Amino acid sequence: MNKQNNNWFFGKNQGLNFNPGPTLQTGSLDTFEGCAAISDRNTGALLFYTDGIQVWNQNGAQMPNGFGLLGNPSSTSSAIIVPRPGSSSEYYIFTVEARGLPNGFRYSTVDMNLNAGLGNVVTKNVLLVQPTSEKVAAVPKFANCEDYWIISTGNNSNAFYVYSLDASSITALPVQNTGPAINDIGYLKVSPLGDKIALANFFSNTVEVYDFNNATGAVSHSQTLTNIFHAYGIEFSGDGNLLYFSSCALGNGSGTGIIYQKELNNSNPPLQLASIPNNGFRYASGALQMGPDGIIYAANDQTLTLDAILNPNVIGAGCNFTSAHIALPDFVYLGLPTLVQFGNCDSDPCAETKKKVNEILEERCKEKKHALEHCNEGDKCECDPNTACASLEIPEIKPCISIKWGDSECDCLEGTDCEVLCITVCNCYSNVTFKDFTIGALEVCDENGDPVSILPDGKPSVQLVPVGPYCFGDVEPCSCTSREFSLLTCGAKGGKYKIKVEAICFDVCFHYDDDDCFVFEICAD
Repeated sequence: MNKQNNNWFFGKNQGLNFNPGPTLQTGSLDTFEGCAAISDRNTGALLFYTDGIQVWNQNGAQMPNGFGLLGNPSSTSSAIIVPRPGSSSEYYIFTVEARGLPNGFRYSTVDMNLNAGLGNVVTKNVLLVQPTSEKVAAVPKFANCEDYWIISTGNNSNAFYVYSLDASSITALPVQNTGPAINDIGYLKVSPLGDKIALANFFSNTVEVYDFNNATGAVSHSQTLTNIFHAYGIEFSGDGNLLYFSSCALGNGSGTGIIYQKELNNSNPPLQLASIPNNGFRYASGALQMGPDGIIYAANDQTLTLDAILNPNVIGAGCNFTSAHIALPDFVYLGLPTLVQFGNCDSDPCAETKKKVNEILEERCKEKKHALEHCNEGDKCECDPNTACASLEIPEIKPCISIKWGDSECDCLEGTDCEVLCITVCNCYSNVTFKDFTIGALEVCDENGDPVSILPDGKPSVQLVPVGPYCFGDVEPCSCTSREFSLLTCGAKGGKYKIKVEAICFDVCFHYDDDDCFVFEICAD
């Protein structure tokens, strides 16, 4: 299982360790709202954490150059940490300023190979766009589970800023305007299935839900949930069917916070799960964040406990909202860590167990002394893959690959445009499965095979997002599987171009239908 979210730091020097946990730990961070942390993918060991302004290493000491980042202690998210694709030691820290202030949406980078493995902030505060809301989220591209989509929004506008992050660059998609205007305050989350986005619209007293295309980065507004006074915290259930959100009451210490649950596959109104008293300090309920243990944790402003939703996939009271689930030695405020939604890219939690079981059974079977005889002599076989393994000549087996585009007969690919294309792989064989079908990359060039023209800013005039790889899974007999990608043009010259489909890779699984028979003998008394 991916363990990069296994350490949390939040509030007044508070922290949780999920190795396995959760157990309490303390840190150097002291913040009202946004914070983030990152751990080793395989071991869960803490690497570093941040409030979007300072960066602390695993020992709680400030990293070299780890100061002056342009997040804000009063920014809902303030920061999120994203691994750099293709690197085991480099990370991005994306920051968002509070209340639409000019610092906007920026990134800094950390290299963990520096400072004797404790890390160093290398680049700092590179501007992406300004102004923005206090919202930021990140989710892997499920086509390869290596690259990422980084998402923020406009402030008091309906703009979505979506960036494609791969090993070589951060590329902005065209600004997407969809749904109502978005307030600055409140969380933004992506579903574990990667198919939906939800955000809290604090001043509009709404929660907005959007459809999200994980293949292309396209966002489209889906529904508005109204009468959610000062909506703030947001979280999806692990199966993606339920949405949880918080109403945080008034900031003057009065009013009552509420935790809601909403079924996303019907029009039923949200269910009120719990009322959260305001302790007379600031707000009542705050952030909602799912932990590595599958429990959703809830922050209540300036309290000494975390509430929890123990069974978040269950509809209604069975989700088991529990007050004061974890006692803390000092205050939590509104915020909990903003974490990458690894979702479908989380590895098989049973992988190590399966491997161990296979190893044990292999050793046990080697120790057996007798082999049963086949009923039919023609079925007899002897094979030791360790000493005799030969290639089998098989006929050429080719998939049918096609690319389509256009939503109407009148569509035209223009010089400055953004079009969503579909690439489809079809298996026209009735007795073969294409296992783990992958297209390594899509490359665009002019009709002569030469690179496309480059714009003054250094970007290509025609580009494909993402480049790849594209994972189709198993393409079953007599079936097709499709994926989407975006063709982005900016000042492109008219004429013909080519899309090269490279590194097509798959295993062939023949569907074998036969039987066998073995003889055994019981010893006479």
